Amino acid sequence: MRCKVLSILLITTVLAILLAGCGGLNLTVSSPKDGAVLVRTPQVVNGSTSKSASVTLNGEPVQVTQYGTFKTLLALTEGENIITVIATKDDKVKTVVLTVTYKP
Repeated sequence: MRCKVLSILLITTVLAILLAGCGGLNLTVSSPKDGAVLVRTPQVVNGSTSKSASVTLNGEPVQVTQYGTFKTLLALTEGENIITVIATKDDKVKTVVLTVTYKP
């Protein structure tokens, strides 16, 4: 009996962990990497988010594919540049802030 109860608790815990990510909002910026020193401008900024999410890059809308991926060009200024990527879906918001340095 004790083994059966423990098994049920384990299964319930695993299901809760798996379902916790369902319907959530994800945001990943693949490039550039935070802290990167870049020698070219414009720079490709790409990443992924949840399907049907909206994305902005430094306040400007970015097109998101049906698979949740995005890719755009960003002009850099010499020195430190802060890149703010925001994804929104329904009432959820996720933000990634990167700092890169442009040294031509």
